[in-house]
Amino acid sequence: MKALGLNLKIRNSGKPADVGKLEITKRGSGRARMYLYMAVLRLIWSSPCFRAWYECQVEREGGERKLLHG
Repeated sequence: MKALGLNLKIRNSGKPADVGKLEITKRGSGRARMYLYMAVLRLIWSSPCFRAWYECQVEREGGERKLLHG
């Protein structure tokens, strides 16, 4: 995970809303992250189980789709 830059790091901006927010570091290979992203997109499009999981995640996060367009 570290080689891909997908390890989590706590980000604090000093504002109360951002205290303890976890984000990926993105320090690893951008190309590897792109291939991983494309694989996940394909999985969501082709698998009803993963698509249902993704739709639940979208609903939980406020209804904004981040991966699928259309």
